[in-house]
Amino acid sequence: MTDILGYSEDPYKPENGDYEWESTSRSYIFRPIRENKRGMISTAAVLMCGQCGHFIKSMGGPGYRSYCIKCYEATKVLDFAQGHEHTIVEK
Repeated sequence: MTDILGYSEDPYKPENGDYEWESTSRSYIFRPIRENKRGMISTAAVLMCGQCGHFIKSMGGPGYRSYCIKCYEATKVLDFAQGHEHTIVEK
């Protein structure tokens, strides 16, 4: 396994099953962002943090709900203070 470069939050999915892509809706479910494996096909777009604009990786963007490690930790603390817990899901 490669090192984790950041986290991407899944879109909120209410009971009716339709994803809500609005920036105000939160799912609190995150997937780790890792470097692409050799031979893997991906979008040739830079993936940047949605909070601070920090470069995460050179391929696989855009990721509108992506967080660098630093912003993810800050978001996790803030969400925990508001009574939310994060769930990390491997792909």
